[in-house]
Amino acid sequence: MAQQNKMYALPQELKQRYFQIFVPSFPLEVRHYCAQWIEDQQWFMPELDPNHPLCDQYASRLVNMLVDQIRNQSEQIRNNGDHMPFAMALQRCAQTVKDDFMSRPMDLVRVIQNHLTTERHILEKQRKCESPMMADQAMESQDTEDESQKVQQTFEILKTRMQEVNNGLDGLQQHQEMCNLQVQQFVRTKAQLEKWTQLVQAQPEYTSKLEQGKQEYTTLYHNVLSQQTRIRSERLEIAVKQSEMLTPTFVVTEQPPQVLKKQTKFAASVRLLIGGKLNFHMQSPKVTVTIVNEKQASQLVQNPQEMRLRQQKSGEILNNMMAMEYHDGTHMFSAHFRNMQLKKITRPVKTSRNEAHAVTEEKFALLFQTSFSIDSDKQLDVFSMSLPVVVIVHGNQEPDASATIMWDNAFAPVDCKPFVAPEQVKWCQLTECIGQDFLSKMLKDKGRDMTKPRGLSADDRLYLAEKLYGMEVYNSDLAAVNDLAVTWTRFNKEDLRGKDFTFWQWYYSAAKLLKEDKQLKQMWNSR
Repeated sequence: MAQQNKMYALPQELKQRYFQIFVPSFPLEVRHYCAQWIEDQQWFMPELDPNHPLCDQYASRLVNMLVDQIRNQSEQIRNNGDHMPFAMALQRCAQTVKDDFMSRPMDLVRVIQNHLTTERHILEKQRKCESPMMADQAMESQDTEDESQKVQQTFEILKTRMQEVNNGLDGLQQHQEMCNLQVQQFVRTKAQLEKWTQLVQAQPEYTSKLEQGKQEYTTLYHNVLSQQTRIRSERLEIAVKQSEMLTPTFVVTEQPPQVLKKQTKFAASVRLLIGGKLNFHMQSPKVTVTIVNEKQASQLVQNPQEMRLRQQKSGEILNNMMAMEYHDGTHMFSAHFRNMQLKKITRPVKTSRNEAHAVTEEKFALLFQTSFSIDSDKQLDVFSMSLPVVVIVHGNQEPDASATIMWDNAFAPVDCKPFVAPEQVKWCQLTECIGQDFLSKMLKDKGRDMTKPRGLSADDRLYLAEKLYGMEVYNSDLAAVNDLAVTWTRFNKEDLRGKDFTFWQWYYSAAKLLKEDKQLKQMWNSR
């Protein structure tokens, strides 16, 4: 557990970067409560090399042991009678690890190998940092390494799945050849049986051979049926694995507007990254776009191969079908939707008071789907979802819808269940997000104005805090305010004290005024 304790002792900025490498299938809670067990295991031993014949057996044992460890930690917390939410969270973690890695145990091994290696790199760089400049360089370098390792981890997982598909295809070919031989033997036996049946009518002494032939015929018949059933099952399993491999390469390259107004045209684009390599462009597949609500998106992410879920939709989109095109110059295989229009939206039915919220807080997503044929009898279905969108019907809903989108984009965990966002964040996180939003507004529609846009200063941020918190932070400095919590309700549901508008609505209107009024904008930038 020494390595985990050293990670907790890192400076705050490095520690925050460390926390960001965790994913839902291997969360921080598992690393924390099972730290000693994780660090005691031999994750880099030769038996866990993918080329080792016993690698899956060793990896499966580690998955089972980790699930048991998580459950034991949960029981210990539960027996102590305190921190019950932690116990329940660990139980969910145990089920997640089991569901995600039991069928592919080597994926868990790679995830933990990547985490342990990243931790060692972070600790080594921190040890070498002897000055603030070196520390900054190390942090920038760490960001790059983190991204590189995530890419490498994804590549290794895809490589393993590709090997599984190849092994499955080899096995399928062997079973197909065996089935063909049995069919040939079945045909010969059937012909011989017909011949014996004719002989029995003329010569009764052939009756015993006829009975023997009937038994052999029945046995072969059942064998052929069994082989054909097995082959169909294996073909389906291989098609699922191939779809799982192709789906991450089908990406949305041009996102639709995240504040989407009904009856207004909008554009979006998708691309199949490896389409040109597999000659899918020879088929001219068509992409279909539908809109799904938050619940439907979550169900689809949890069960990506359930075709019934892909048929769900929460509205009607015009011009929602487009053939993919291959561009020889760029080798890009993509589809560009130029004139889509949301004609109808079906909002989810609220079944309880807890689900009651404004329509500008309801999040949807555009679902892009297409299919390709590898063999004449095998079709692969892939899909990709856009970033969350909020559907509005009137321009006065745009400020509140923008708040929902900004909060989700800035604070929702990566690879989380759609579209879960935290209920509260720190003021320093929110003011950083507002600062970026404000600067982007000042940069838009700049025209011939060559004045460098001015962002929010420390005094400006403190003024924003006073606007939100009122007398709670009066005469405080920015450092004292940074760790204060800001809830979503306080941000854009509760009106400011003595006003009939929220904090976000006030900020949105002020920023819009500065952006659109040239004289005010010039005065602001010249301060």
